[in-house]
Formats: sequence, C-alpha cells, structure tokens
Amino acid sequence: MSLKVTLYHITDAKNVINKTLGEGADFNIKLKGITTIDDCVIEIHTNNSIVNYNYCYIPLFSRYYFINDIEIFPNNIYRVHLHIDVLETYKSDILNAKGVIYNTPTKETKIESNVTLSDKENHIVMITVGGVS
Repeated sequence: MSLKVTLYHITDAKNVINKTLGEGADFNIKLKGITTIDDCVIEIHTNNSIVNYNYCYIPLFSRYYFINDIEIFPNNIYRVHLHIDVLETYKSDILNAKGVIYNTPTKETKIESNVTLSDKENHIVMITVGGVS
C-alpha cells in the first residue's frame, strides 16, 4: 500500500492546538509490516536528510503525528517512528465540544500544602471532585 506523508519541523509545544506547520516535505511511502494507526513505523527512501523533521501528517489516516525517533539505514532509508498527536488530530471535535457543569452541594476538604509556587514559573494544579468517601 503506497501512501503520502508530509513531514514538518514544528516549534510549538506538544500541548498546543492549531500548531504552526509551515512548509512541509511530501513523500510517497509504503507501509512495511504490521502497524497500528496511532503508533506507526514508516520507511522513507530519500536522498535528502530528514533528521530535522519532528512532525508528520498522513492524509489517508487523517491524523497528525509526533516523530519520536528516526533510524538511519544504508541506501538512504529512514525508519520513522510516529505517535499520534491527539490534540491536533481531533482539534475540531475538541474545540466544538460543549460541557455542562452542575452545581451540586459538596463537602469541601481543605488540605494545606507545604509547597510554595513561584510567580516566575508556569504551574499546573490538579483538583479532584468526588471520589471515595
């Protein structure tokens, strides 16, 4: 099976939706062996180095991928290990999703932390609601 892939070099963080793709390089490849649609291994035969690419789109699968590893073999063959970028692949569904928040009476428990967060760094604070009582 022959299919088209486009390789890119992106600078956006992995957790960004609407990544800036810029100009890509198109290749026609053949899938070798058994692979999954979310974690693919593809082989590209090209006279040009592809080691600076870190992102990929496969139109047939309608999926965007991070390039996790590139192996270089003789005869200008590159084995490229891909992992799905869920945010970019499903960005339309994510951005159009609607949620409902119900305001129900809850018991609050305050747990003091001995950690002080710096104003000069980005932090993620996770809060859980519900659980086992």
